[in-house]
Amino acid sequence: MKKLLLSVIALAAFTIQTNAQIIVRGISPTAIVGNKPFTWADNWGQTPDFNIPGTYVQDTLTLAEDGTPGWDSTVAIPHTKSQEGCSPLINASAVAGKIAVVYRGTCNFSTKALNAQNAGAVAVIIINRDPDPVGMAGGTDGALITIPVVMIGSGPGLDITTAMLAGDVVMFLGNKVGTLANDLVINSEFAKIPVETGTSNLLSDNVFDPAVRAFNFGSTSQPGVSIKLNVNGPGVGGPSVYTNTVAAGAIATGDSAEVVNGGTFSFPTLDMTTLADGEYFLKYTAYSSLGDDDSSDNSYSSSFNVNTNFLSKSKLDANNDPVHTTYPQNTSNPGAYDACMTFTNPAASELMVTGLKFVPSADTSVYDMTGEEIALSIYEWTTPNDETTIVFPPVATVSAYLPGNSINRTSVYQALTYPIGLQDDVVYLVCATSSEISNVVFGYDGGINFDGTINYDILTTSAIQIAGTWYTAGWSGTNALSLALEVAPNTIGLDEGVLLNAVAYPNPTNDELNIRVNAEGTATITFTDLSGKVASTSSMNINNGTATVNTSKLASGAYIANIVAANGASAKINVIKK
Repeated sequence: MKKLLLSVIALAAFTIQTNAQIIVRGISPTAIVGNKPFTWADNWGQTPDFNIPGTYVQDTLTLAEDGTPGWDSTVAIPHTKSQEGCSPLINASAVAGKIAVVYRGTCNFSTKALNAQNAGAVAVIIINRDPDPVGMAGGTDGALITIPVVMIGSGPGLDITTAMLAGDVVMFLGNKVGTLANDLVINSEFAKIPVETGTSNLLSDNVFDPAVRAFNFGSTSQPGVSIKLNVNGPGVGGPSVYTNTVAAGAIATGDSAEVVNGGTFSFPTLDMTTLADGEYFLKYTAYSSLGDDDSSDNSYSSSFNVNTNFLSKSKLDANNDPVHTTYPQNTSNPGAYDACMTFTNPAASELMVTGLKFVPSADTSVYDMTGEEIALSIYEWTTPNDETTIVFPPVATVSAYLPGNSINRTSVYQALTYPIGLQDDVVYLVCATSSEISNVVFGYDGGINFDGTINYDILTTSAIQIAGTWYTAGWSGTNALSLALEVAPNTIGLDEGVLLNAVAYPNPTNDELNIRVNAEGTATITFTDLSGKVASTSSMNINNGTATVNTSKLASGAYIANIVAANGASAKINVIKK
């Protein structure tokens, strides 16, 4: 069944976006049919370039065996160490002409690939020990590899190896452009979903502006193409709350049709404020009058949740806890770790944040989470995707202390010290911080894909910082941090005695203290020592949420600074004077 086609179609004939056409797909049996999330060795020097249309391998899978004794039983899929392919293979006759399957283990990815290549394999699939695939460096032997190498996660890996016990399993790895006559494709990279898959109905301005691109990967032009979006709910099988179809006309071979606001074709917006609480399901579908030789990828589906009190990039479960399916970690750089989500809305001032939910994860067999401090912070971000424009100090910060290992990989709630009023159209970066990524990391929703939303909105969804270096694309655009903001109607400043949120810096201070507070205008600040004696009282002017106070006349020591705004809202801060 082997098919290895390299560059059978001229590059000039195709204008399809890079990577949209690269897939790892189960062909047979039925149990494994469909696309699998993957990474591939695209920078090892001699490996085939899947970016070239028609470059692919399709063949039967065979587990590699290198004869190493023992078991690796501490990973998601227990297996013999001989199936990690770290030594020359002893089943070369079975591997030759097939796609070799190996498990991630104790040796470099390229060493596994070289052993499989030397045994005659036409490609290599590496099964990761974690739910998500990871990037693969070429390592020592990368320059010697001339066959395709891909990685899939532990879940799809288990599906495949289970099916292999019952008979032949066939997979397709590579670029599918031109391999079929009639083949319309909607890819997740160009299918927009709501910017929050957990969204609050407290927002009066909450509109989903759909966008999608349909590609013709077939070798023939597709006439009479229609592109449809349907949204139904609440709940599985719920009624359609939105359905629209666009007649996109003909799509030439290698071309695409885009439906986007301001383009030739567009969908009406969906007013999400009209939706009742519950889960909703959206589906984009492309149709051609000629039919489709592979209908497995001419549609794209996702879901979102409408509720009252929580905002989240990840999906929310029935308890409005953030969904978590994967727990990425970078053990090669075990520094401090910030995992973040973004939020912005034209009507954000209608809300105040009262707390957060997050999902900590650790290997509790070697690390005790008891007492671990997790800092939770909300920052303003003046130029999203540029980490140098994150505004310090944060508008809010609070620490959560983990009570013990029983909360491992469960949703943890932490209230803010004071509610935080949000501002319209301000981009917020909300972060959970762990002191060491090698100890405690955070859960992500691996079942959500924001690639298309990022393409159209140009706003990162899950930025991360490891050991002082920011990666605004996060671990992957395909998943979302399992972090939820608890929100309520904004009452800050409307009633007497409402608490403000204030941060003082530098603290300890010398002669000047800067105050960042969610208020404007004139306020009074009173410093009292720990015995309750008033040390000083003065007024301060708050401009753009910031004020500066002269503390030169305060004696060295600890104080409580009580801030009272003109409307009576107040805040207290602990301050140290050097």
